[in-house]
Amino acid sequence: MRYKLNELLGHEKQITRDNVLTWVTSLKTIIPGYISLEEDIVGLQGKPERVMEVLRAAIDKVPSELQQKYLSAFFKERP
Repeated sequence: MRYKLNELLGHEKQITRDNVLTWVTSLKTIIPGYISLEEDIVGLQGKPERVMEVLRAAIDKVPSELQQKYLSAFFKERP
């Protein structure tokens, strides 16, 4: 996954193994029981559509002010 993303992004921003581990760990916290991580293998515990549905619902529960602060803190440009 990381190699494909790096290929798509070119040299603008390279995604490291630590970046991916941080994101996966965050997802495991946000939607417990739907993401697994064993060594370097990431797994979905359910259909991708269901995982995305649960993730969207979890994000919707976060107040919009907090979402904006997060985006401002971690992204120079809004994704």
